[in-house]
Amino acid sequence: MKKWKCSICGYVYNPETSAPPGETVGAAKCGYVDEDGDLKSSFMCSKCGAGKESFKSL
Repeated sequence: MKKWKCSICGYVYNPETSAPPGETVGAAKCGYVDEDGDLKSSFMCSKCGAGKESFKSL
């Protein structure tokens, strides 16, 4: 699964190990990644609040 890096603050989002607020680790790929493995349009950086458009696939 892809990792994503915020171009604003450098935060790296890993869907396999990062958990959305209030969810357990591993649940992240259900919450913020679509069935094609891309970030959903509602995704926001948990560190700086930047939107999906600020993230680049690693």
